[in-house]
Amino acid sequence: MAWLRVFNKIYLIGFVLVMLVPLNLVAEKLRVGTVIAEPYQMQVGTNIYGSVVEIVECAMDRSYVDFDLIALPWNRMIKHLEDGHLDFIFSLERDVNIESFATHTIPLVLEKWFWVTSHEVDLNRRNLPIAVVLGSNQEKWLKSNQYVNVFSVSSTQSALNMVRQGRVATMLVDELILNKAAKDLGLKLSQVNQIFNRFSVLSAYVSKHYLEQLPNFLETLNKNIIACGPIGIELDQQSQEVLALLAEKLSYIQHDDILMKALKKANALVFSRTDILSKDGQWLSERRSEVKPLITSVKDNLLSQYLLQLMSENGDLFSEIFVTDKNGLVIGLSHVTSDFWQGDEKKFTQVFSIESPDVFINDIQYDESSHAFIAQISIVIKGSDSLKNMGVFVFGVNVEAALRNQKFK
Repeated sequence: MAWLRVFNKIYLIGFVLVMLVPLNLVAEKLRVGTVIAEPYQMQVGTNIYGSVVEIVECAMDRSYVDFDLIALPWNRMIKHLEDGHLDFIFSLERDVNIESFATHTIPLVLEKWFWVTSHEVDLNRRNLPIAVVLGSNQEKWLKSNQYVNVFSVSSTQSALNMVRQGRVATMLVDELILNKAAKDLGLKLSQVNQIFNRFSVLSAYVSKHYLEQLPNFLETLNKNIIACGPIGIELDQQSQEVLALLAEKLSYIQHDDILMKALKKANALVFSRTDILSKDGQWLSERRSEVKPLITSVKDNLLSQYLLQLMSENGDLFSEIFVTDKNGLVIGLSHVTSDFWQGDEKKFTQVFSIESPDVFINDIQYDESSHAFIAQISIVIKGSDSLKNMGVFVFGVNVEAALRNQKFK
């Protein structure tokens, strides 16, 4: 019976190897569709390429998914996903109609839309003559917002020429696409007015039928999209300038009596590294518990009440505000933070040492729960002699609100 033992060993080894193969490898090819929209998705012959195509290819490779990609007109692509002829489509804005039969991924692209004009115009007029690229997300947005005099053209270059020639009052376009079109035309953008309109999220949609077969697919894919690097998360020069101005406007808060009293009291306490990690662990535990003595002691103190008031006075400008002491421990907050100890994070380390700059602004993050684009501004809090750092102020800023208003308390 030696041959039977050998057979059983081979069978067992084969079974284990099959189980180790990622689930998606044994599935059929993923059927993927997209629209042609430079520079994200472009096509030469049968070759479809572009910056977002590269992200999708990277994320699929990391997920061990083989796929076929085709380019289709906008409405046909969505219809094919609904009818089961496609499993996955990109790049689209969030659409509640699609969400009845598909689930969106995390953002592939964070777009920044601008109105482009050659002279001053009233952008609130719904009958304003506007040029836009046919089949673009901007065209869809304009029509859904009741702009009635929309001229859909074949390219961004054509729309830009219509603005320059005075044939339309304005055009609506993504900043990245505008920059490329201007370069192709040899146009300096300083010759036209650019007025911020909004941020837009472009994601992919996966059919719910496909996710029923592979329920872990979306979670894995989202992690791999992050690893492959969504487009537009880096702050451009204008956004950097607006947020730097905001940081300058906020510097007065450092001299507030409530803040300074809270910092002096907190910094008088002595904590070892073990103490700090223990308190951080307690904070994490309390976030999952109904009993929250440490969180409540911070959430209900006078400084936290002051931060909540500051939030309220500025409308939707801030998503959160918190203050740390010299150790990086949170001593006041508008919303409960994920961690009590912030001392090992860039928001603290980039500004707290004496040699560091006083202000640090991180890149844009998309907050799924609020559908807002958030950048964190960290400002070091100095003592009266300006030679000793006492703590750090951290502001979660709604970048869209900051660009739209550019007015701060």
